[in-house]
Amino acid sequence: MWAMTTGPDVGEATAEAIALLMSPPVSTREQVLNQSVLAHRVLGSPAFPLAEDQLRDRAARSFDRCYYPDGVARQLHACLTTPDRTDALGRLDLPTLVIHGVADPLISVTGGRATAAAIRGAELLEIDGMGHDLPAQVWPTVVDRIVALIERADQARGTV
Repeated sequence: MWAMTTGPDVGEATAEAIALLMSPPVSTREQVLNQSVLAHRVLGSPAFPLAEDQLRDRAARSFDRCYYPDGVARQLHACLTTPDRTDALGRLDLPTLVIHGVADPLISVTGGRATAAAIRGAELLEIDGMGHDLPAQVWPTVVDRIVALIERADQARGTV
């Protein structure tokens, strides 16, 4: 589930991340591949870098599957115009694990902390060195925490 607070002074983006988002759209396959490499360098996980050939391969497969540049603009517009969800998050009553990269330049870790604080009983998993992506190196940790959350929820409901 994607649900973050959008309160003031939490989750601020770095100037470099904002500049990336505001850069002119690209259209050709080669431009998209180049932009993807740049985006990963700006937004990705500094502790878990990917080689440029891996980034270009991933971007090429994504472009070939379905390139829809309007989607990026729509997502940015939605992010910039969504009102603060803190109160709504406070009404949730369900097991919640908030996962956030400490090195996220797009939504600083304060955003993840505010989200976890807003949801009653939420757990927060901060991952050092992780940016605005989910590198394969952290998958085992993330999976373990999700499984533990599910197990606790099942026990609380008496379904185990």
